[in-house]
Amino acid sequence: MTRPDCHDDWMPYLEGGLDPETRDAWTAHLQSCPACAGCLERDRQILERLRRVEPALADKDLRMTLRARRAEAADPVRRNWLWAAAVFAAAAGLAGLWAAGFWDGSGIGVKSGPDGDERWTGIRVFSAPAGGEVFPLASGPLPAGDLAFTYTNGSPRPFSHLMILAVDEAGRIHWFFPAFLDAAGDPESIPIAAGREERELPERVRIHPAPGRLRLLALFTRTPQRISQVEALVRDLTARGRWWQADRLPVPDSHQQILDFTVAP
Repeated sequence: MTRPDCHDDWMPYLEGGLDPETRDAWTAHLQSCPACAGCLERDRQILERLRRVEPALADKDLRMTLRARRAEAADPVRRNWLWAAAVFAAAAGLAGLWAAGFWDGSGIGVKSGPDGDERWTGIRVFSAPAGGEVFPLASGPLPAGDLAFTYTNGSPRPFSHLMILAVDEAGRIHWFFPAFLDAAGDPESIPIAAGREERELPERVRIHPAPGRLRLLALFTRTPQRISQVEALVRDLTARGRWWQADRLPVPDSHQQILDFTVAP
């Protein structure tokens, strides 16, 4: 939940644009505001990725471009979603920046097959509180509220289906995609489009996990999987005490991505 002293734009903090007193106040604010900590990390990653891809940007002040794009965004839910790469590519004359490898899965453990799927296949997770700021998440504390997801599926042999689930400290399985609303049902993984562009999944999802560890798993496959099949694999690892140490499920011809969060009591 945002507060009156929250800041959406952390570029001045990162780029040395604050006087010492203001910077100290912003630093103190970070200690008690997960939302602003997420915004700071978002802006830091944008700068680091751009300057890593294009060294010519190392000495440029990118704050005005970021602010201008934010001011143009009409939808507060989408304004921090997928625009960063395209905006900076246009501003710096870097056509094709995204396709050249902007997606790097920062903070995400990825396990996949031998054909380089990890370069162009993956998800991103976003905190998407109702009426609040949307920002990407990496492993760490999980904010309360809705979560939203995007994916890319651009490997040489693209996948056809995706599942996203999480297991909490109590061993409960929480499904994001496919939706699992009927205990008598057994839905299949959702079909996904091929391509290197980042695509949004259509729904925000809220779960209520037990306090403690929460492991989120994205499972890309080339054949549809049933919830019952995947839950059986998860429960087997959990029963043998190996879920938190395992780096993938025994699903052949798949790409798997793990994010480890913590849930506050």
